[in-house]
Amino acid sequence: MKYAIVALFLLFASSCNTSHTTATSSEWSARIIPGVGGGYGYEILKAGKVVILQPHIPSFEGNAGFTDSLVARKVSERVILKLEQGIMPPTLSREEVQELMK
Repeated sequence: MKYAIVALFLLFASSCNTSHTTATSSEWSARIIPGVGGGYGYEILKAGKVVILQPHIPSFEGNAGFTDSLVARKVSERVILKLEQGIMPPTLSREEVQELMK
């Protein structure tokens, strides 16, 4: 059931015209997507393929999306920075996310 929900969300997100891609390197990029329950989330892509789907704010309880697409972009860029530095998994702490939300 969980995979069906994710698949439906990916289908919905790919058909939505509100997303945009931010390229930060030749290998990694981020796409801002509609978040769960409103707001914004992001996808991290490697060579054009989605490898991380984050429809809600990471490190926070609940399923709320970011209220600002620019904040979602900043957080996704931090994840890409960690990936480029070889940090696996590219986990963000609550403090890191709060700092990026300022």
